[in-house]
Amino acid sequence: MATTTTTTATRGNFGEVVFDTTTVKKYYDDSKKTYEIFGTKPANLFFAREIRELLPKIKNSDGYYIMKIMANINDCGEICRYDGHKNKLDPIRSQADFGDFLGLSKPATSQFLKRMDKLNIVRSSRHLVAGTRKIAKTFYFSPAIMLKSRKIGVDYYAAFQDVIDDRVKPWVRADLHDFLIADAPLAKSREDKKDEIAAIKDIVADSDIIDDVTAKEVDGLLAKMGVKLNKEEPQPNIFGEVENARQKARAAEFNPFLTAAIVNEYIYRGQQPHLYAMEDGGMRKAEYSDNKDIYFAVNTPTEYLPTKPKNSDIVNFNAWFIDIDAGKDENGHYFDVTEVEKRKELMKAVINQLPTATYINSTRNGYHIYFACCGIKNEEEWRRVEDKLIEVITIADKAVKDPARLMRMPGSYWHKNDKSAAAGCESYHCHPLVANRIKYTAAELLAELDKVADNVKAACDAYIKAFNVIEGKRSNKTAQHVNVDVECSARIADIRNLTTTTFDIPAATTVDNAKSWLRQQSLASFLQIANPSSFTCIFHDDEHPSATIYSNESGDRYVCAAASCGVSAHGWDIIDCVMALANCDFMTAMQYLMKVFNITDR
Repeated sequence: MATTTTTTATRGNFGEVVFDTTTVKKYYDDSKKTYEIFGTKPANLFFAREIRELLPKIKNSDGYYIMKIMANINDCGEICRYDGHKNKLDPIRSQADFGDFLGLSKPATSQFLKRMDKLNIVRSSRHLVAGTRKIAKTFYFSPAIMLKSRKIGVDYYAAFQDVIDDRVKPWVRADLHDFLIADAPLAKSREDKKDEIAAIKDIVADSDIIDDVTAKEVDGLLAKMGVKLNKEEPQPNIFGEVENARQKARAAEFNPFLTAAIVNEYIYRGQQPHLYAMEDGGMRKAEYSDNKDIYFAVNTPTEYLPTKPKNSDIVNFNAWFIDIDAGKDENGHYFDVTEVEKRKELMKAVINQLPTATYINSTRNGYHIYFACCGIKNEEEWRRVEDKLIEVITIADKAVKDPARLMRMPGSYWHKNDKSAAAGCESYHCHPLVANRIKYTAAELLAELDKVADNVKAACDAYIKAFNVIEGKRSNKTAQHVNVDVECSARIADIRNLTTTTFDIPAATTVDNAKSWLRQQSLASFLQIANPSSFTCIFHDDEHPSATIYSNESGDRYVCAAASCGVSAHGWDIIDCVMALANCDFMTAMQYLMKVFNITDR
C-alpha cells in the first residue's frame, strides 16, 4: 500500500529546493516495489524534445524492429515475446533470445543492440537469478518513447537513470535515487554480501555464460546491486530545470513512436501488414514504397494473398473503419488543398462527437477512422457494427464497408497527381490525427454509438448544409466527361439515350439491395462486348484495343489503359458506366438500371 504523507519543499532566492527528508515518499508502493514516477500524465509527454531529436538518427531498416519491440513491452518496461501457450508476455532473458525474437542473426543482433544503446532506445541489465548460479539478462525499452505504466521498478530506473533524471522534477529525482539505494537486491551489510559477490564473479568467469562479460560490466552489475566498494555513496542532485511555458508546449507534441506502436499493436496486430498497389488493372501484392499509392488489408486472411482478398477470405477481424471524404467538384476533379482544409475542419467536428477512435489517418481528402475490434468471430457480427457506423455517420462513404476493403496505409503517400481526377494536386503524406490504446467488443461500440448518435447526426447535418452535399459520397457522384462522339453499337446508343429497345427485360423481380445486386451482373453482357479481356474502348477513339473488363468480389470493373481516357485507374462498375455514357447523375443511372433489369420495390 502506497504511503500518503507528503514531502515539503521551500524555494530560496536562487531556486534551491530544501527537502524535509524525515517524511516518507508519496508515490512509493512498498508492496510492489514500484514508484509512480509521472503522476497522472503519460510519460511520453515529458520527452517531446528527445523524440524530435531522435527521429532523424534512426535507420530506416530499424523502424520495423522498433515497432515490433513496442508491441511487446510489459508494464515493467521489459521487452518480451508473446507465449501463446501461457497467453502472456514473457520477458526476454538473453541476447540469443532477443535475436530470435526479431529474426536477426547473432552478428546483426549485436549490431542492432549497439545502435539502440547508443540512441538510448534499448538497454539491458544483468542480475543473479535467485537460488541459482545463473546470470539472466533483461532488456528495457526507453521510457522517453513509451512507458506503458506510470509506475517503474528499481531495475528499470537503474537502466535509464540518466534519461529519467534529466526530465523529472528535483524531488522526484531525490526520491528515485533513495528508492534505488534502499531497495537494491543486495541491500545487506557488506559482510553479508561477500559470498554473493564471490558467486557473481565466479559465474562471470564461467564459460557457460551466454554473453561475454567484461570486468567493467561486472563492476557495473555489482554497483546496480547496491555494492559500493571503497566509494562514497553519491548524493542526489536536487537542482533541476524549472518548468516553463516552452517546455509545457513541447510536452503537448504528438509522439510518433507511440502512434506507430498503437497501429502495430491494435490495427496490424503485431503482424507484417498485407500491402497492395494498383498494377495491371487490379490490386496486387506489393512492397512498401514512398513513390506509389500503397494500401493495406485492415482485416486479414490466414495468409498473405497475391491479389486483394475477398470477403470470404477474411478470418481475422482487426478493426471497423469509416472513410470521410471531401469528394470532387462538378468536373470530377479533387478540390484544392484550401477547400479540403475547410471541409476537414467540419469533419473534425463530427469526429469529436464519435466514440474514442483507435486511430485516425489524415489523408489528402479527408480522414480514415478505425475502431479496433475485440472478439469478433465472423463477418455477420463485424458487419452489424460496420452498418451501424455507416448509419450514424451520415457523411461517411457508404461504399467503404466491406470487411476485405483495402485502405490507404498509415504513413504512406497519396500520389494521384498523375490521374485526370487529380490534375494539379501534389503528393500528400498521410499522417495520424488521433491514436489511442483502445479496442471494442461489438456490444461496447454499438452501445457507445447509441449514446452519441444524436450529436453525430447534428454535426453531420452541419457539414452537409455547409457544403451542399448529399449524404454518403457515392450518392453525390457526378458523371465523368467522356467522348460521346465515339462510334458505338446499338446497345451503347440505347444506354446513352437511357432507352431499353435493345434489352430483353426479364420477368419482374424484387431486390432488397439494388446497388449490390446490379454490380454483380455481367458488365460485358450489359455492354454487349464479345471479348471482355481485350477490346476497343467505348469511351474514347481507340485505334488499338486498350480496354478490359475484370472481375473481383464486388463485381465486374471496366478499365482502360489509355492515358487520354477518362476511365478511373480503379475501374468503373456498371453504375459508373451508365453515368458516363448517359452523362447523368447517380440517381438517374440507378433508376435506368432498375428499369433495364425490371427491379421493383415490391
